Amino acid sequence: MVARADRRLALDGSTCVEILRKCGFLPSRCLSVVNLCEIPDGLNVAETERFLRENAAAICGAQNHGGPAGAGGHAAPLQTS
Repeated sequence: MVARADRRLALDGSTCVEILRKCGFLPSRCLSVVNLCEIPDGLNVAETERFLRENAAAICGAQNHGGPAGAGGHAAPLQTS
């Protein structure tokens, strides 16, 4: 997991990873990189969870899983609005 040390997110890293896993973007049995650096500052818990779900492919990276249920494809650009 990659996160910025200069700020605190509304959700801890373990919770963010669990949300991404439940969305189907993290394999259960291999090494994955999760980049939490692009989560915008100032989001509350609900907004952070929504951001994670909407941007899971980009946060997890296409090399990790390719999408829910192994759908293949590439990471989409982050949606910040």
